[in-house]
Amino acid sequence: MKEVINYLPSWLIEFKFFIVFITAIIISTILIPQIIRFSLKYGWVDIPDSRKIHLRSIPNLGGIAIFLGLLIASLFWLRYFRSNDFIFIVCGALILFITGIFDDIKGLRAKKKLVFQIIAAFVVVAGGIRITSFQGFFGIYELPVAAQYIFSVLVIVGVINAYNLMDGIDGLAGGIGVINFSILGYVFYSMHHISFALLSFAVAGSLIGFLIYNFNPARIFMGDTGALMLGFLTVVLGIKAIEFNLTPVKQMYLSQNMLIFISSIMFLPVFDTLRVFIIRITKRKSPFTPGKDHLHHILLKKGLKPVEVTVVLYALNILVILFGLTVNFYKPINLFISTLIF
Repeated sequence: MKEVINYLPSWLIEFKFFIVFITAIIISTILIPQIIRFSLKYGWVDIPDSRKIHLRSIPNLGGIAIFLGLLIASLFWLRYFRSNDFIFIVCGALILFITGIFDDIKGLRAKKKLVFQIIAAFVVVAGGIRITSFQGFFGIYELPVAAQYIFSVLVIVGVINAYNLMDGIDGLAGGIGVINFSILGYVFYSMHHISFALLSFAVAGSLIGFLIYNFNPARIFMGDTGALMLGFLTVVLGIKAIEFNLTPVKQMYLSQNMLIFISSIMFLPVFDTLRVFIIRITKRKSPFTPGKDHLHHILLKKGLKPVEVTVVLYALNILVILFGLTVNFYKPINLFISTLIF
């Protein structure tokens, strides 16, 4: 595939971000109907129960199309992916991809899934993709190496699970992903990191192809195959953006501001998960107890239709990110306090 790029006219290469985006959409869109057909044939479906919203069995392996769409679209531009970071990102994503398939088809215990999530997180952290500094927040700057490993693994695993728990209503996780990865793509493009921009736009394109069949009424779910990988790529690319921004030549934001901006991209699923955990703990329940107390459940109880809930949460996600974009004009600590009040 590397040779394909060499024969493309130079003007076409200038549109590489658009091409990878469209390619991912096409591949994902083509694959989804085939996955739906095979899933129904072999009974690979999500069966409704008391804690789920859907009322019929629906295929739950949409994550396969998302993964293959972004992978194939990226392979055409392989010459831009020379960083060793990609070896570790692909390894981590593959671990979660395989874990998700087993869970969606056979079912895995939560503890086993957590072990594989920690392994995937450790792979990228050991490969150098980790949080090295708090950029002065709480008076903390450079972290000791041991603290970098522990904190980074905790953050990665936490965000993976937050995105997994958010995938509870048609079109929500996929749509939030399109918004977030498109913004991450723009961030990397602005810092002239072509490979990570291409990867971000490939993920966004794959998710659009998936959303065609996932928006209400859904014909397929992304399942853990997609949700685990989506959370993993979001947080890993977010960490890379923060670390890239520390380079003065390619700095997009002040270091503290970039930390807040990237956090705003992951805010909605993380906030919702923390909110639910706190509520369950105060009620003396296990935070991992299944229930209908997430934001989308609350909005449904208020009388909103599933499509309306999805659009409201899209808008909320965009609003939080726009709020995060303003940080370059304010002192980070003042904005941090304002955010807590907000």
